[in-house]
This record gives sequence, structure tokens and C-alpha cells, in this order.
Amino acid sequence: MKKHIAVLFAICAVSFFAAYSAHGAEGDYVVVLNNAPSAMLMDENDSIKQQDGRVFVVDSYMSALALAPASEIACIFPDGIAYLFDNSDNPDPAPVNDPYYYNQWHLKNVDASYAWSQGYTGSGIKVGVIDSGLKRPSHEDMRIPSFYYNVLSGGDYTDYADSYGHGTKVSGIIAAAANNAIGICGTAYDAEIVPIKVTDGRTLYTSDMISGFERAVDYGCQVINLSLGYTKASSSQATINAIGTRMQSAIEKGVIVTAAAGNSGTTEYQYPASYDNVVSVSSTGRAKTSADKNMGYTEDEMMNLKYDGSGYNYTTFLPDEPSTFTQHNDKVTVAAPGYQIY
Repeated sequence: MKKHIAVLFAICAVSFFAAYSAHGAEGDYVVVLNNAPSAMLMDENDSIKQQDGRVFVVDSYMSALALAPASEIACIFPDGIAYLFDNSDNPDPAPVNDPYYYNQWHLKNVDASYAWSQGYTGSGIKVGVIDSGLKRPSHEDMRIPSFYYNVLSGGDYTDYADSYGHGTKVSGIIAAAANNAIGICGTAYDAEIVPIKVTDGRTLYTSDMISGFERAVDYGCQVINLSLGYTKASSSQATINAIGTRMQSAIEKGVIVTAAAGNSGTTEYQYPASYDNVVSVSSTGRAKTSADKNMGYTEDEMMNLKYDGSGYNYTTFLPDEPSTFTQHNDKVTVAAPGYQIY
């Protein structure tokens, strides 16, 4: 404990000294006196390199001992270097070299870099994305998949198959390549995306969705993602029951089925997220409002979402609050970042 106190005192003293000194150097010694020095102390003492009040810098340890009577010397220590604890110019080093990594607040929020450090990068995992397709191979941050399928055309899958763009966004968030100095980094960047195109727009038929789902199962996808949904109002109870049976069959084979809980901002059940054993994911992250001013945020801070070079500046949104648009019901399995995802 005494050692720690001595070190702390030394650092504090050096920090104080550094505030007014530009003349100290390695090899010098700092002497702090108990009382204000007399004028005689300064006369013809060539060993003194700098002095401010009771603090002296001298050229050697012997000079420090000879500076004043031992009873007047509070402490002697080698001069050293201290640093301001300012991270604005020294951000935490990114674990990947992708240029927009610092824009991906969701990776920081879920501590993705820790998972990567433990070897969980998605390597060896096929993720079936039942969606609007994937621009491939034109999308430079996505690998060319070993299998892809277009339900709408019976398998014909062109480079620009994703005319709507949603499937490409979902695929990039999941598995954009890491450490290629391009774009972003996927949460499971070593996973292989298996794109199954089931729509050219915002709406689709449940028949196309289940066809795509079966294709993903047959190909051996260990994970199947469905960022889509239907309700009792848009389908029938018979449809819901039948599709639920097919998904349960895949789950019993070891497939992880994950689906968006829904974006209506209600408690209404959306499917396939609300099936038993499907991982239903709701969204976190919402914009700050005037009501949040009570938390100390200014109007300017709430106007513009921005990311600074030092990491993750949550000046205009609350990352851990439920998104205003997300479903919330007793079928939700987990909440994860879903707002302003770059």
C-alpha cells in the first residue's frame, strides 16, 4: 500500500510539474522541499535546472541530496513522463480494419469484439437469408455464396437480383467481410450467407417464403434468418399452423430459426417470430426526444446523429431503449440493436 501511495504521489507531482515545465529531461531528479527555499539556496548552484516554489529539478541524485538539509527535503524522485487522460486523439484501436467500423454502434453495444476474440466469428456456419436476395458478386464487401436461389424465377439468380435492397442490407449486417479495408464488418463476418430470393419488393406470398425456407433447410443452413412477418389478419389460422409445423420440424433437426418480432410498435403477434422455439428479436435504440432533456441532453445533441472518430458518440439516441417501432409481447426472445444500423 505504501508503495502505491508513493507512486501515486510521484505521478501527481510530475503531472503538476509538467504543467509549467518544458525543461525537464530523463535522468533529472525532482526535489520537493517542506518549506519555501531561501534565496541563498539559488546562489551559484549550477545543478539546479529549474525551480518553481518548493519544487526543484536538478541534474543528479547527489545534487538532489546536497540541495538542502535532509530535514527540509520532503521527497526526491526521478523525473518522468505523465499523460493527460484524453482519448479524443487516441481511440480504442479497432479490432478490424474496415473503414466504417466506428459507425457500427451495434457491434460495440453487443460486445462483438469479445465474441470474435473467443473465436466466435461465424466460421463454418451457413446462414440462410430468406429475403429480397443479394447483390452478388457486385457487392464488394460480400463473398460469393456457394448456393443461392431465386424462388420467383425457379432458380435464375442474376448479379443484380436484389432490386429492392433489403436482403443485401440484412446480409451485410450479418456477414460483411472483415479486415478487407472495405466498408463495414459483419457481426458474424466469417459466416457464409445463403441468399434465398422470395420477393422483389416489400410484400411477398407466404408460399414463396416457405419455398425459400425449405430450400435453405435442404441446403444445410444451420441458421435461417427471416426479417419479415405475417399476422392472422394477413393470412389464415390454417396457414399459420402449417408453416409453424414446418419450422418446428427444421428446429428439431438443429436449425436455429431467427425472425424479426415486427415493426408495428404493438403487442400483436407477428409470425414466424411468434412461433414456439423461433428466436424472436425485438429492436433497441431510439431517437432522443424533448422529454429526454431532463436527462441532461441539449436540443442540439438531439438533432443530429453523429459518430466521432474516437468511437461511439450516443449524442442523439439511446442505444438500450426499446425502439418506438418494435413489437413487444411475451413471444420476444431477445432484444438487439435495430435502429440506425449502418
